[in-house]
Amino acid sequence: MNWLTDQLAQESLMIPGLARMARVERDPGLRLVHFGDVVAAMAPFDRGGVWWRRRVLTNSFLLVEDEEAAQNRLDAAADAAEPLTSHPFTLAVTDGSGTVLYLPEDTELPASLQLFVENGPRLTRVRALGAFGSTYAVLEAVDAVELDTRCTDGPCSVWGAGCGDGCRCEKQEQIAETGSAAIGSLAARFGPGRVYGLKCR
Repeated sequence: MNWLTDQLAQESLMIPGLARMARVERDPGLRLVHFGDVVAAMAPFDRGGVWWRRRVLTNSFLLVEDEEAAQNRLDAAADAAEPLTSHPFTLAVTDGSGTVLYLPEDTELPASLQLFVENGPRLTRVRALGAFGSTYAVLEAVDAVELDTRCTDGPCSVWGAGCGDGCRCEKQEQIAETGSAAIGSLAARFGPGRVYGLKCR
């Protein structure tokens, strides 16, 4: 599970604060929140010296979008025929005040810190492993997460072929019913109807 997702579920990291720090548009409607700003939003966390190899994550980011545009994106996505599995997917989480935050996610353990990065025209993700707690994150290793190179990661801006050759965006609105205890618990903490899963495959 993404450690940032867990922080959001505990309201330690608030979406509106992240949205205010979004500076660059990648696609119409989608705005980037760079890793450094994510760290800044985590004050008053005791983060002195804990972000090892931070330079590796300099170009990584999360994505935010206005809720209306995000709803159009979700409405245009096809309903997935299969439940979400341990494979990487994207969580779309609303904050109740008009903003949606997109988080890289999976259901695998151990906990990790995951963020998006640009890989040419497509999105992929990086994953940092280490020691994580309620007020700290010590990063011990950072690596790229290998996905199907035909498909983009994250929220797709164009459905169908737009998310990769032969790929289409799919969604899961009933996260709590996927059979995953970890994702079910997230849905319960964020509230019903407020957590979506998106996957390009």
